[in-house]
Amino acid sequence: MDRLLITGAHGQVGTYLTRLADAHGFVAIPLGSKDLDISDREAVARVIGAEKPDAVVNAAAYTAVDKAEGDEARTHAVNADGPANLAAACAGVPLLHFSTDYVFDGTGERPYREGDPTRPLGAYGRTKLAGEAAVRSAPLGTVMRTAWVYSDVGSNFLKTMIRVGRQRGALSVVSDQHGTPTHAGDIAEAALRIVRQQLEGREATAGLYHYTASGQTSWHGFAAAIFEALAAQTGERVALTAIPSSDYPTPAARPAYSVLDCALIEETFGVTRPDWHVPVAGTVEAVLKDDQ
Repeated sequence: MDRLLITGAHGQVGTYLTRLADAHGFVAIPLGSKDLDISDREAVARVIGAEKPDAVVNAAAYTAVDKAEGDEARTHAVNADGPANLAAACAGVPLLHFSTDYVFDGTGERPYREGDPTRPLGAYGRTKLAGEAAVRSAPLGTVMRTAWVYSDVGSNFLKTMIRVGRQRGALSVVSDQHGTPTHAGDIAEAALRIVRQQLEGREATAGLYHYTASGQTSWHGFAAAIFEALAAQTGERVALTAIPSSDYPTPAARPAYSVLDCALIEETFGVTRPDWHVPVAGTVEAVLKDDQ
């Protein structure tokens, strides 16, 4: 079996990459931030040299969007320098790196394609865009942009809605930011499928791709689906009010519209994209079980 080194292995996508690797013919080498700081160039070179992976997937990232505004140096070290270090160490080895819808400014009126102009609104988007450039400079570097990631692992919007909604019984959520909630497990499946195909002789497919679930909604719409699933499973009701972003100011500006066009990844690799609604109920159930 091929050896797959996974950085950021304890995050949402990294956890699912590790869980699903075997089913795709990989022996996972999962490394969390305590195992490997990707911003340390020498450490990256040393680990890659010692482990001799057949492929690398980078799921490590600084994702605290608001905190990034006041800590751009550290954000850049992880989101830009880290991918550059991996790209330098992965000569001849396929490297897949995750990026974000935050590279766009959100003024578009149709789903964003890979070739559309980028204009990040904040530090997180700027540093992720720099990381993309570093990975794409590698001969076998592939970038997968995704968005609105959630799961039963770590910290994310779905888990926050369940926790705070159950505590308060009522919440106000912005309704003028639109995107596509995407389960970490589906992202991991798509990534593993891509790397498997690349190892089987499709290196020419290295490049830039978009991947999310299908469909679109607002944060308010996502919250409504979460609370519908919560009510179905526990009988608990959470009152939900739609508000504009202006009523919920944050340090970092968010793109108002960040739906991604995923036709290219479907055509190139044959990946499937479930409707965004599909994994919500199962994820709510998993979170409730973990809370027991």
